[in-house]
Amino acid sequence: MNAGGRLKIDHPALTIEIKTGEAGVEKLLANYQRCMRELQDLLELLEVKSPKEAGRLFDDYRRQQDYVQKEQERLDDILEGESIGHLKKVLEKIPKASEPQRPAVAIAQEHGKAQSKLEALSDAIEEKTELIRDWQWKYESLEELQNSMLEEKGSIRALEKDLQEQLKLPAGIKDKDEFLNNYRQRKEELEGVKDALPSLRVEKARWEAKAPDETFEQLQSQLAEAETEFRQRMAEGEALLAILDALERTEAQLAGMTLEPLVKEMGRLFPLLTAFNYESALVDEDSLGTAVRTGGLHVPYQLLSLGTKAGMGLAIRLAMASHFLKDLGGFLVMDDPLVDMDPERQKAACEVLKQFASRNQTIVVTCHPGHAKLLGGNQISLC
Repeated sequence: MNAGGRLKIDHPALTIEIKTGEAGVEKLLANYQRCMRELQDLLELLEVKSPKEAGRLFDDYRRQQDYVQKEQERLDDILEGESIGHLKKVLEKIPKASEPQRPAVAIAQEHGKAQSKLEALSDAIEEKTELIRDWQWKYESLEELQNSMLEEKGSIRALEKDLQEQLKLPAGIKDKDEFLNNYRQRKEELEGVKDALPSLRVEKARWEAKAPDETFEQLQSQLAEAETEFRQRMAEGEALLAILDALERTEAQLAGMTLEPLVKEMGRLFPLLTAFNYESALVDEDSLGTAVRTGGLHVPYQLLSLGTKAGMGLAIRLAMASHFLKDLGGFLVMDDPLVDMDPERQKAACEVLKQFASRNQTIVVTCHPGHAKLLGGNQISLC
């Protein structure tokens, strides 16, 4: 999108304008400092502490001036040339009116509440305006903001990958209970080895003093082997401790989460994304997922084709986005999800993405013109 180095956003409450490469930082700072000095001089002249207070005083003055002017015009219209004295005489002849239904005190209280609410809204607008100024100062341009967002997205992907790696169980371990039992057993063995080490060293010295049949070199080799085995056991124990710590932290993070809504939505989307070659997908805590073919055959994730894996991944991402964006009205940004799919599944995936985009704004980045044509929608070329 070519904006000529200038971006301007107009809103009834404020205007945001971002420029790049038009003025030096030193000149901007000098202008800023000069404006601040002039502002301080004006505040001292008006005997107020802040521009906000000065603005309120000016607004009060204008309101009172307008009020007096309007009341004077109304009075002139009402009198129609009559004098106040004449009206007083006429008023004295009129019977006394009954008390009003709403006392003036109540009206004044309501006016005060409305005035307080108006001031609160003004403060909120000023706060948001200051936040926008901070963003302009921090990011300098829209391009810098986009780069920062891309960096954050990369960090999130790295963290997600690290989390998936931590959730994987070692080979030969069926579930977390078996893993914990195995870990506790290894830990007890390690503690036993640590407790026995001093006595074993004493025993070693005693046998060395007795000059066994083995040569010194042989004993040294045996000792080296024993120490190597001990270090291996120690390394295994430390690794198990680190794994247990990571597992406990992960369990604490996932304790309050339930996968049922996400699994249900993923099971609905997966058949659509595979052109109904699969009828559902199953996900549990102990596996990456299982696809169920039409006819009931269960196929583990590891045995799925690359295109089916891509379909399952897209189903998971859309299910998560539907769940987390349900009440937020946000948007979804995706890096080309059609790359690993065959033409038939690409068409099916495009239909599913269009349905999702009808509910939530969806941005898809792709370097394949054919994929962009299949997706349709508003297309922006960055070439």
